[in-house]
Amino acid sequence: MAKLSLLQSMNCNVNILIDVCKLFVPKMKKRAYKGGIINVTSGFGVIPIPYTGLFSVSNCYADVFSRSLSE
Repeated sequence: MAKLSLLQSMNCNVNILIDVCKLFVPKMKKRAYKGGIINVTSGFGVIPIPYTGLFSVSNCYADVFSRSLSE
Protein backbone atom coordinates (compact mmCIF):
# COMPACT_ATOMS: atom_id res chain seq x y z
CA MET A 1 0.00 0.00 0.00
CA ALA A 2 1.38 3.41 -0.92
CA LYS A 3 2.31 5.81 1.87
CA LEU A 4 -0.33 8.34 0.80
CA SER A 5 -3.00 5.65 0.84
CA LEU A 6 -1.93 4.61 4.35
CA LEU A 7 -2.14 8.20 5.56
CA GLN A 8 -5.55 8.68 3.97
CA SER A 9 -6.80 5.53 5.63
CA MET A 10 -5.49 6.62 9.02
CA ASN A 11 -7.01 10.06 8.53
CA CYS A 12 -10.38 8.54 7.70
CA ASN A 13 -10.43 5.95 10.48
CA VAL A 14 -8.58 7.67 13.34
CA ASN A 15 -8.11 11.42 12.92
CA ILE A 16 -11.69 12.11 11.86
CA LEU A 17 -12.95 10.25 14.93
CA ILE A 18 -10.83 12.47 17.17
CA ASP A 19 -11.80 15.66 15.33
CA VAL A 20 -15.53 14.95 15.52
CA CYS A 21 -15.31 14.15 19.23
CA LYS A 22 -13.27 17.30 19.90
CA LEU A 23 -15.97 19.28 18.13
CA PHE A 24 -19.00 17.81 19.89
CA VAL A 25 -17.90 16.64 23.36
CA PRO A 26 -17.31 20.14 24.82
CA LYS A 27 -20.70 21.30 23.52
CA MET A 28 -22.38 18.21 24.95
CA LYS A 29 -20.80 18.77 28.37
CA LYS A 30 -22.24 22.32 28.53
CA ARG A 31 -25.81 21.15 27.99
CA ALA A 32 -28.07 20.28 30.88
CA TYR A 33 -29.26 16.98 29.38
CA LYS A 34 -27.15 13.96 28.69
CA GLY A 35 -26.21 12.89 25.21
CA GLY A 36 -24.08 10.24 23.66
CA ILE A 37 -21.65 9.52 20.89
CA ILE A 38 -21.99 6.23 19.07
CA ASN A 39 -18.99 4.94 17.15
CA VAL A 40 -19.51 1.81 15.13
CA THR A 41 -16.62 -0.50 14.31
CA SER A 42 -16.33 -3.96 12.83
CA GLY A 43 -14.99 -7.24 14.09
CA PHE A 44 -11.73 -6.52 12.30
CA GLY A 45 -10.53 -4.75 15.44
CA VAL A 46 -11.02 -7.87 17.54
CA ILE A 47 -9.88 -10.66 15.26
CA PRO A 48 -6.66 -10.28 13.26
CA ILE A 49 -7.38 -10.81 9.56
CA PRO A 50 -4.55 -11.28 7.05
CA TYR A 51 -3.79 -8.27 4.81
CA THR A 52 -6.02 -5.92 6.83
CA GLY A 53 -3.52 -4.79 9.46
CA LEU A 54 -4.09 -1.04 9.22
CA PHE A 55 -7.86 -1.41 9.06
CA SER A 56 -7.80 -3.78 12.05
CA VAL A 57 -5.63 -1.42 14.08
CA SER A 58 -7.81 1.60 13.31
CA ASN A 59 -10.96 -0.34 14.28
CA CYS A 60 -9.33 -1.42 17.53
CA TYR A 61 -8.33 2.20 18.19
CA ALA A 62 -11.89 3.41 17.56
CA ASP A 63 -13.23 0.82 20.00
CA VAL A 64 -10.77 1.67 22.77
CA PHE A 65 -11.12 5.42 22.19
CA SER A 66 -14.91 5.16 22.36
CA ARG A 67 -14.76 3.22 25.60
CA SER A 68 -12.41 5.81 27.10
CA LEU A 69 -14.93 8.57 26.38
CA SER A 70 -17.43 6.93 28.72
CA GLU A 71 -14.97 6.95 31.63
